[in-house]
Amino acid sequence: MVIDRLPDYALTSEFGNIELSSVSGYVDMEIIFESTSILNERYYPNKHGYVTIYNIGEVALNLASIPELSNINKSIGVFYVSLTIKLTQRYTAPVEVIRYFYVSSVNTNGTVNHDNMVITPLSLTNEKRTGIGRKEFISFFGTESISLYAVYKSPTGDKGITISNYATPTYSYVGVFSFDVSPSLVASRIGCNENDLVYYNIYKSSTRVIRFVMSERMYPHLKTFGFINSFYGQETFHAMEAGNFQTKFDRNIGTITGVRRQFRPQVEKIVSVDTGWLKRNELPVLEDFLTSQRVGIWEDNTFVPIIIQTDSIKISEKRDELISVEFSYRYAEDRYQRFRYVTRPLAGVFDSTFDLTFN
Repeated sequence: MVIDRLPDYALTSEFGNIELSSVSGYVDMEIIFESTSILNERYYPNKHGYVTIYNIGEVALNLASIPELSNINKSIGVFYVSLTIKLTQRYTAPVEVIRYFYVSSVNTNGTVNHDNMVITPLSLTNEKRTGIGRKEFISFFGTESISLYAVYKSPTGDKGITISNYATPTYSYVGVFSFDVSPSLVASRIGCNENDLVYYNIYKSSTRVIRFVMSERMYPHLKTFGFINSFYGQETFHAMEAGNFQTKFDRNIGTITGVRRQFRPQVEKIVSVDTGWLKRNELPVLEDFLTSQRVGIWEDNTFVPIIIQTDSIKISEKRDELISVEFSYRYAEDRYQRFRYVTRPLAGVFDSTFDLTFN
């Protein structure tokens, strides 16, 4: 048996096939994940002695845990999935190798690989629109610090400033780290007003940059969504309330000892939002967001889990290549209502001298 193709490492979406030649009889394949055998299959060669094993990358992708959304700078996931692959031809000793799969559900055509993975911002775009008051997160692989280059307005003209160690992952192992890169934090770090920012770049290498461009337009009722993207990194997306709400009241009715009772009364709220007009180069992130397996809406300084209602998506287009998408979401948790007790101060309009003796 000759192993013609079995990459040492690759994206799960681009790992490709295992190619074997000169196979005699049959070959058994066993895949071991975290010391547990998860797959055993037997393959028989064609008349030329070739065996092709498909979809190993899909196996690795399905083993990767979907990260939770974080509201702070935090490690959210592992760097790769490690699999032990054991190949045994009939009457011969097994060949056992360890292979590493970087999580990705998109085809990058080789533009993202092992050599540049740790310096690449984990997003399907290299430029995003942002604005005053928005929350922004972006993720990177690896343990290296990220850098910032920001351009801001000043009385003497636009100025640029670089901060080499803008933020550093706070973990000792190689994983996926989510960074809060909101405009307010950037402005505070460089010492300018948030509304003076023009744009800012976040990067580990000057060859792999994601740019956040400030918009001067104020959008009413803007919603911020966090989602886990195709690289299993955390990212943000923004849309406006469309003004359409649906509220459903649901409960189960049963009869116990001749008395009808209600169980699990719930309120289901469905909210419609509109992206506004987007450029075509912004569509990959929108599609990534709409197909994400973990989405949350920013409320009370945290991401509350939601579910996108995929049957409600409406798309509008203009001839100048602009596109607008309206979609609806509902809260994932049954008890989505949120309450925060606020202490009422004892002091009021009158002080303690205002009593029955007042005249």
